[in-house]
Amino acid sequence: MTLPSRLPALAAGALCLFLPLLAGATPPPDVQMRKSICSGAYLIDLKLDFTDAGINANVRASADLEPTGFSPPPPLPSYALYVDVAYRANATAPWQDSWQQITDATENGYPAQPVSKFIGGWKGPTCELRGVAIANVGCPDGTWAYETLQQSWPGCGV
Repeated sequence: MTLPSRLPALAAGALCLFLPLLAGATPPPDVQMRKSICSGAYLIDLKLDFTDAGINANVRASADLEPTGFSPPPPLPSYALYVDVAYRANATAPWQDSWQQITDATENGYPAQPVSKFIGGWKGPTCELRGVAIANVGCPDGTWAYETLQQSWPGCGV
């Protein structure tokens, strides 16, 4: 038997070894909230994107605020957009986190780009990734809209 004729058998054997590992893997728990707030005056977009990157796993959190474009633009909002991403190798390890907050108007009274943060780490059965995106918006009628999106990924896909 020559080497080229053994390759399909080797590939099939390797596939049999890795399929059980893949079958037990949890898919990335991506979540997104895109919602009209303040009686339709503004649109918030909160996202948590988890990625399985081979031996690493990652999460990116982002938050954005924009006018909906219906009727004349409402008065400029007071707002705070906050994102936090964190990773830990196991339940007893300290969280490594990275966060960002925007509270001021930067482009026509709205963020010039979404507030966004990224973190990742080595995958393993005990690792955990966490993402949080928060929007607090002052509505033209004097009320406030509070929206939070939070998701964890225990095991980081393993």
